[in-house]
Amino acid sequence: MSGYPVSWYPLCRSSDLKPGQARRVVAWGRPWAVWRSAAGQVSALEAICSHMGADLGRGRVVGEALQCPLHHWQYGADGRCVHIPASAAIPARACQQALPCIERYGLVFGALGDPPAFPPFAGEGQARWSRPSVTDAPIALETLVANSFDGQHFATVHDRELLAPVEVAQDGPHHLRIAYRARVAGRRLGDRLMRAVGIATVGIEIHCWGGNLMQVYNKRTPNTILVAILPVEAGRSLVFVTTVMAQRVGGLQGVIQRLQLAVAHRFTLAFLRPDLAALAGMALRPRVLLPEADSTFVAWLRYWRALPRPDGQATHNGHEPALLAFEAAQERPDA
Repeated sequence: MSGYPVSWYPLCRSSDLKPGQARRVVAWGRPWAVWRSAAGQVSALEAICSHMGADLGRGRVVGEALQCPLHHWQYGADGRCVHIPASAAIPARACQQALPCIERYGLVFGALGDPPAFPPFAGEGQARWSRPSVTDAPIALETLVANSFDGQHFATVHDRELLAPVEVAQDGPHHLRIAYRARVAGRRLGDRLMRAVGIATVGIEIHCWGGNLMQVYNKRTPNTILVAILPVEAGRSLVFVTTVMAQRVGGLQGVIQRLQLAVAHRFTLAFLRPDLAALAGMALRPRVLLPEADSTFVAWLRYWRALPRPDGQATHNGHEPALLAFEAAQERPDA
């Protein structure tokens, strides 16, 4: 788990875990057992049993504990062993690493490091959301998130003509924001439909939290796009996407809103598809950075480098040479 920021990471959809169910999830290159107790509490434990290494992700939920499939040792939500059939005494070392867990907007999140100072996707209040989609992408976490702060790709990938310089701001060590206004210039079906309903320009804000959570606001629409990324292993990530709206009352308005959410979510996935295709297999190793065109991307690099890590572990440093060269060039404009 070396190098990944302290944050809340999506482990699965809430609907994937019924009471009394467990599943195996690979995160940060390690297997985890994610399970929901009989009372509905969601927990996540290191999946390699401390006894002989059996896979707890294949275990069985017994009340409020998770039972190993091999020798039936049982573990509580805090990772401590609470029952061993073959022994009345429980060794102190009989424990599993546990992740603090929370549920938001149809997703189960686990905290890497101490629980972050920010909850996942705070501030939405009473809301409805679409069923989260999950995409298995051959793309590293930092590559996926950096793409949202790459000012050049708005035109080259999404056919958006910027109407003003892109704004970048930061609110605390975990947060980075980008905002831009652009004309919808593309000829894809989604772009043509947007213009047909009178949306010829867009104002977008993207807020990144913890290096893996993004809230995307379009000032012309009432919905918010939530993107949460789980690094499975080096060069592979699960991308969870859901669309959220402030909740209306039930009845016909509720039905209409659910339909709006489903349609908006489909548009979101169609908008993200070109990004995933362009980024597949990419190694984020910049060699030459442009002083103006890459300024927002460099802001993200600095943010990523400074994000808090568990136990002060160092971040990935493949982009350090280019960043150092960029900073040196800023000091020497003639470089």
